Amino acid sequence: MNIHIDKKQMLKRLNRVAKTYDEFATIHRKMAYQVLWQLKNCAWHGRRILEVGCGTGYLTQLLLDYYPEVNITAVDLAHNMIQSAYEKVTPISRVHFVVGDVEDQEWKANSFDLIISNAAIHWLQYPEETVQKWVRSLRPHGYLIVSTFGPNTLQELAYIFHQVELQMGLVPEIHTLPLRPVEVWENIFYQAGCGQVESEENWFRQKYANCRQLLYTIKATGESYNNTRRNIITSSRILEHVMQKYGQAFRWKEQVYVTYHLMYIVARKLGEHLESTKMMDG
Repeated sequence: MNIHIDKKQMLKRLNRVAKTYDEFATIHRKMAYQVLWQLKNCAWHGRRILEVGCGTGYLTQLLLDYYPEVNITAVDLAHNMIQSAYEKVTPISRVHFVVGDVEDQEWKANSFDLIISNAAIHWLQYPEETVQKWVRSLRPHGYLIVSTFGPNTLQELAYIFHQVELQMGLVPEIHTLPLRPVEVWENIFYQAGCGQVESEENWFRQKYANCRQLLYTIKATGESYNNTRRNIITSSRILEHVMQKYGQAFRWKEQVYVTYHLMYIVARKLGEHLESTKMMDG
């Protein structure tokens, strides 16, 4: 599944929401703790970590707190996100921040003991090539641990947009990011050279005061996606109807709800002996 990501627009969006991210990133913090739990559960030991999509540094700080001997290379596309992380993370001496697109960066082979990422890889436009580069940069038996959103995320919102556009006589467009299922991610990790891949999925409903608050939260955390080319008047009419109908269709008492589909993947790179054996078997 090829997903077109406008990286320039994405960069503007992330730089713009850096100040609001921490206030609204409830789901992302929940995922960060689960990522840390996955790491502790596999009894990982090492010193060199690459964190992909560090954002404002929430997971970065958790890693520093739990692993006092590690050094982290923390990468994010947005300068403002990195700046926010730089101002909060301590001790800063154990973190090297890098501003840039992880899909464009190359790392030396055997550079890291762990590559970790929280709620970021769903924005990769070329995940196969990118994950292959990550695995090459891992030491033998190194771990790659990620969290990401699954395809059922925001399914209620996608449904309402679709219904509203049909009722208005419009061709439905995509208003939420197309997300890959866990089986696709597992295959990407296997193909990249991981010999052990395990995954976990959770679904839960998050409640909001109304649809407007839901939409604002999505925007304030940089997770908004829209490929529409409609004019602002038509888009505003659609949005007005969406907010009205959402409150009617997906109400829980005095609030509305939405589904989040969370996926966690733990992959381990093959060792040198296993790699050579696999090549001979092939």
